[in-house]
Amino acid sequence: MTTPRDPKWPALRRALHIAPTAKGVRGDVDEELRFHLEGRIEDLMARGMSREQAEAEARRRFGDAERIGAELETIDTANATAEAAGRSRLCAGA
Repeated sequence: MTTPRDPKWPALRRALHIAPTAKGVRGDVDEELRFHLEGRIEDLMARGMSREQAEAEARRRFGDAERIGAELETIDTANATAEAAGRSRLCAGA
């Protein structure tokens, strides 16, 4: 069973149009950023870097994760709000 802690939850939530909570949005964004950062680290390690070197290089290339996370959170929240408003209009017959 998929739960909010499952890595598949953000995609499932979007597919089922489940509006995120503010806390949930930030958690989704953080999880997405971690996923991409870890992927970059693994790629760099496969190219011969130590874990420590790969982490430092991935973070350097990735940029300001806090700023990126805040921007993505704003976009995701706005999209979820717009989707919810559209569903409300549809349900109301507008």
